[in-house]
Amino acid sequence: MAAPAAGLRPADPHLALPPAERVKLSELYLSLQGESTYAGRPCFFIRLTGCQMRCVWCDSAHAFHGGSWWSVDEVVAEAARQGIPLVEVTGGEPLLQPGALTLLARLADAGHEVLLETGGGVDISRVDPRVRRIVDVKCPGSGEAAHNRWENLEHLRPTDELKLVLADEADYLWAREQIRERNLAARCPVHLSPVHGALELPALAAWILSDRLPVRLTLQQHKLIWGPEAPGVKGGVAHGSAPSHRRALKTREERPERFSVLGAGRGMVDGVFACPCFDLFRGPQDRLGSQCLPARRMVSRAFWSACARP
Repeated sequence: MAAPAAGLRPADPHLALPPAERVKLSELYLSLQGESTYAGRPCFFIRLTGCQMRCVWCDSAHAFHGGSWWSVDEVVAEAARQGIPLVEVTGGEPLLQPGALTLLARLADAGHEVLLETGGGVDISRVDPRVRRIVDVKCPGSGEAAHNRWENLEHLRPTDELKLVLADEADYLWAREQIRERNLAARCPVHLSPVHGALELPALAAWILSDRLPVRLTLQQHKLIWGPEAPGVKGGVAHGSAPSHRRALKTREERPERFSVLGAGRGMVDGVFACPCFDLFRGPQDRLGSQCLPARRMVSRAFWSACARP
């Protein structure tokens, strides 16, 4: 086989796999589950790369791009090696990747308790029924309420969970209306989770009690334990470091190149990506691209062509 041209990296052999047999990982780590009805339990986290949303309060922006390709079977083997029954697949938005559905099913086949954390903007109906789906309903304060996929409510099971993140009192009032009008608590457990440090907890508790809302007030335990300041905190870890509470796992490369596959993208799969403030190989010129409206509403074809490559 001919050597690659000078200056070009050899193709990742994982790209030869069918899209349903590979996933692009942002990181793998052990921590305590910080949210949901599973809060406090040891959990192995599998964070996939890529997200079509750009929530104002996002605490996992490092997963928007970068990472390394793994086969689904390699990820399942790593989960087995950790010896932790509870496994969560998260992101970013994990359901953007075709291989996520395969991964979820095979983790369940392997005997794990499997959680999926999804932003609520992608169809959840094809997820294996053994998986407990934790589905966001985006409030207006997130900047993404217009992109809730309300059809997902019809696919919820009692074993699933809904989470509404609140940035202010206006978010609470909006959430209260949705919970009542859509009868959300009759479908599955509903969590109200305040943005860390954004709301007075006694006031929020008083509103819930006064309104007799059938919800759980959920705090991000990982931030209470380890603090919110480290970049990329999620599930009790600081991205890019290995504090004592985290068992850091290497991807195939010691320091994988963090080129962008989604950049500041969001929106439709077939969107044409054309944004002057985004460079495919270096990422958005502003850190999150949050001020770039064209980029916020389109997804880079590079990501989708990589996922769909035969």
